[in-house]
Amino acid sequence: MGEMRRRGVLGLIAGGLASGPSMAAKVVAGLEATTLPSLGFSGAGVAAGIGQYYHGDKSDNSEYNHGAWIRERLEELNNVTAEDRRERIAGQYVSSLDPDLAVNRSMALWAKIAEQKRREYERTMAAERRNLTRELASWIKREVFK
Repeated sequence: MGEMRRRGVLGLIAGGLASGPSMAAKVVAGLEATTLPSLGFSGAGVAAGIGQYYHGDKSDNSEYNHGAWIRERLEELNNVTAEDRRERIAGQYVSSLDPDLAVNRSMALWAKIAEQKRREYERTMAAERRNLTRELASWIKREVFK
């Protein structure tokens, strides 16, 4: 398969997901030898992660349960431990400061950066919760009015 670009790999995986778990497993098996080890993933782990959101017997006719994935992700976001929160905030990259922080002369630079990291983390989490909540509402509406 040679060297694949990131978008090509992601597109191939997304296409496998859309066509069902057996095709996804074939895609993962094909990528396993060339791409996944270099990215630090194992094919078995990726296939297991893909298969857990399918209900039924996981054959070609099984249906992907997007609502289960959304609910699980929302639950993960709502149950972040204090330690995980601290680690995620510490891992934030700050490229610029908010204007109110930048002009504040009574704060040390390290305090400004720490506050900016916290703000960016909170914004990111709020945006993800909002997007997932909208997506869940849309999914429920589609399921109810089928």
